[in-house]
Amino acid sequence: MAAGLPSTWNTYCGSQLGEVHFYVVGEAGSVSWQPISKPDPLMRTAYAFARDGLLHVRDLGNERSYLARPEAEFEKANPWQPLSQSMATLCGVFTVGALEYRHEGDEILACPAGGHAAACDRIAIHAQTFPYVFAEANGRVLVATNWGDVLIHRAGRGWCRAVLQGHRLACPVDASLLPILMAPTGFQFYSSARFGSRTLLGRWPGGRIYEFDGDAVLPHDDEPMLPDDDVTANAEAQSMALYCGNLYVGYWPRGDLWMRSQADGAWHRAGRAFSHPAAAAPAVPYINNPLPDLDAAFLGQRITSLTPHGDSLYLTTSNLRGWHKFIPAPEFLTVNQVAEYGSVWRLHQPGCATGHLKSAAVVTLQFDISPTEIRIRQDRKTLAVAANPGVMPADSDRMLVGQGVFGHMGGPVTVKRIH
Repeated sequence: MAAGLPSTWNTYCGSQLGEVHFYVVGEAGSVSWQPISKPDPLMRTAYAFARDGLLHVRDLGNERSYLARPEAEFEKANPWQPLSQSMATLCGVFTVGALEYRHEGDEILACPAGGHAAACDRIAIHAQTFPYVFAEANGRVLVATNWGDVLIHRAGRGWCRAVLQGHRLACPVDASLLPILMAPTGFQFYSSARFGSRTLLGRWPGGRIYEFDGDAVLPHDDEPMLPDDDVTANAEAQSMALYCGNLYVGYWPRGDLWMRSQADGAWHRAGRAFSHPAAAAPAVPYINNPLPDLDAAFLGQRITSLTPHGDSLYLTTSNLRGWHKFIPAPEFLTVNQVAEYGSVWRLHQPGCATGHLKSAAVVTLQFDISPTEIRIRQDRKTLAVAANPGVMPADSDRMLVGQGVFGHMGGPVTVKRIH
């Protein structure tokens, strides 16, 4: 069993500061998949994230946001409530310590929380670009844009623009600040997750997993053994999440989900979020049958986000880019096949809970374990609850801090056992 504060980022949003996970590992078997009704049948480019303990879904094609009603069961016909806020407003900023990182215009800023704008560290990016991913390692922050521009911020030393040095991306040895990137690099980073003592990044092309150590980005030594084929050549590791102690990675171009199991330390293909096409070629679905005036890869298949919330992991899908309501469905796909774009899935395994902390100068959490359930509480108020698959602590168990799948903890931590 373990508990921790995750740090993940899925292309558009990251795990909010104060998100807390708690899980126990029993004989629960494989994770189950359950489809959730869409907020709008014309949502075909979906993205999910959790904010303040609530689950949000964004229709990226039609630029609409929805909130899962807290009292609603997902089995009901319409558990979604429309929202007027933009996704940028809902997602917030990437926070590390006393610094907030955000994108404004043609700059990336590192600013003291609540401080004056004049105190911000700034670095320019091309006006046509924007961040895909934020990540932190050893107190340093990485920002990677849609052009593959990799920026590293070092507190007290400011920003640098990383350059390729053999198989690694790192700041120039002479500490010079390189000029703005004027063309795409040919690679992109889409997702990040802190997993144990490592900070991982998901890349395109090749679907490779990379690692950021605070100084450089380099290939990670533990990643899915994807087949050596055209699908892998086109693959991007679009989304990441920690759920039940396992690391999940969602892929383009065929909506595959891979899982690194804590039980055996191996990668397993956990399923596919699309039922079609059955044939493995072409690698990008329907690229040989393009729709008029659209990118040939428009019907490629993405797992856009993986979002732990409550006792489940929520997965969303999409096509290549925004599929708005004025783009007609292709005649060669059935209604059910089209509906798989923009779908929302609930993945579930007993023994896993995700909640959100309430702001406090000193945070006191209690992790309750009974034979039937696990529960996260703060100041006696329940933040999250999940079914227990049959795991109970023993007097001989050892308590460790900072050595689990969630990695290090910031600030002092006191742990005690209550029988």
